[in-house]
Amino acid sequence: MSLFRKFFGKKSEQTEENIPNHERGKYMPEVKLPVDERFTINFKRNGGKFLYCENLEEVKESFNSILEENNWHNDKVFLIDQRLTELFKDFNLNSSTKLSETAYFLSTCEYLISDDGSLLISSNQIAEKN
Repeated sequence: MSLFRKFFGKKSEQTEENIPNHERGKYMPEVKLPVDERFTINFKRNGGKFLYCENLEEVKESFNSILEENNWHNDKVFLIDQRLTELFKDFNLNSSTKLSETAYFLSTCEYLISDDGSLLISSNQIAEKN
């Protein structure tokens, strides 16, 4: 708390964290969002759809909604990760390891990049072996 506030009292109940950037001094550093929020905002800005799930049941419900929305229930999926095959076995996915035969792919990713809202996928995850 500043010395002047101790003597003269607070002007308002706003704390420094709640002051909008345009009301902060121009030399004050910007208040940064948490990394996960930055990723979500940038991912959506790039046209992505972000679905937050708290447990595996919600993941499966969201995945089913995605399949229905895109009419992918009967289409082949590019899927090479056995852990994902096991995780989504209840969906009876028709998988293929030939990319040209598939309508969509299901994969893990190495990293979520918050600065620009992108996903980092390695060559092993999409079956591009050297």
